[in-house]
Amino acid sequence: MLLESGGDLERGLRDAPERDGGFSPLTLAWVLRGLRLVPLARSAHMKEAEIVRLTAFHEQLSSA
Repeated sequence: MLLESGGDLERGLRDAPERDGGFSPLTLAWVLRGLRLVPLARSAHMKEAEIVRLTAFHEQLSSA
């Protein structure tokens, strides 16, 4: 949603600890690694092309 609304992901990650004191890059990485993205996307009735793009983004973000 952040990106869709024209937000900046890097800035959002930088600013996140100010909005949520429990946020940390390690916590985000841990959550992303355990996220079962495809079943969640399918349950949200996303189209396969959207799931492919989302999966690629997830992999990029998880490996950064």
